[in-house]
Amino acid sequence: MAARTITYFDLDILPLPEFLREYFNYCVVVRNLAAHTIKTYYVQISKFCRWAHTKRQGKSVYEAVDAVDIADVELEDIAVLTEQDIYAYLAFTASFWSNSANSRGLAITALKSLYKYHTGITHELTANPMQQISKPKKEKTLPKYLSIKECRSLVSCIDGPEQARDKCMVILLLNCGMRLSELVSLDLSDIREDTMMLAGKGRKERTVYLNEACKASIAAYLEERGIREDCDGAGVPLFVSQKTGKRITGRRVEQILEMLFVKTGLAGRGYSTHKLRHTAATMMYQAGADVLILKEILGHESTATTEIYTHLNDEQVKDVMLNSPLKNF
Repeated sequence: MAARTITYFDLDILPLPEFLREYFNYCVVVRNLAAHTIKTYYVQISKFCRWAHTKRQGKSVYEAVDAVDIADVELEDIAVLTEQDIYAYLAFTASFWSNSANSRGLAITALKSLYKYHTGITHELTANPMQQISKPKKEKTLPKYLSIKECRSLVSCIDGPEQARDKCMVILLLNCGMRLSELVSLDLSDIREDTMMLAGKGRKERTVYLNEACKASIAAYLEERGIREDCDGAGVPLFVSQKTGKRITGRRVEQILEMLFVKTGLAGRGYSTHKLRHTAATMMYQAGADVLILKEILGHESTATTEIYTHLNDEQVKDVMLNSPLKNF
């Protein structure tokens, strides 16, 4: 199998202080983290470091934190912090940036990694204030998903010069339950007859099977690009930008979906690209897919994650309530 092309979050263009650059290089070279993970860590760690720098300068974090240049942050800014400071920061993220419990959980994961590196690898820090910090309890919410009617409306409204490409992307998202990062990282060589190889979280690869709608949309798109379905395609992006000819970005896919949601009157309802993954999973479960099978299709580490899709739909709830034994009272 040909090596998959990985595009890392471009750290070279960021004005990082040396202690952060060393850490992110370690994430790339040693931990082999995915680009999306590194970008998430960068966002969380840079916010934290700007807050720590502001605090050490004796300024109001509410007034000055957004004005801090990340390049001015020093290792000493985070070295002096205690466990109580970490809790103060997490409270600040909730009040100032309106971070949810899930977002604070991401921040904790990133900061644990940063402190572990500087205490256990470089030994530049002697104390680790993150050691006893636990993630907040996750907010339990039912996954938002589109109805079959809304799915059909979404696909039918796709038009324009990139109709074949956009239709193919939406159909794959709705049928295969893949993540956005998995979609944009697809190469031509990942498509083999009725299967598709996906690179999920932690670079773990899995195979998903393509139904007739998926195969037809891929064939139509490849024909438009003038590419034979049996070409090798190793390292060649499946989905490319019309403007640049290069691999399409996740942000561009999000923009395309946002425009489609507007066209179909679905904007403002909380739908997003990731909700198409929820939709695929929900439809498969309601069609009779076993939780263990669904776990493999979605690339989940644990069935606990997959079980969010075992919720009942409104029609099932309605049927139970309308047929209550007490309905004739």
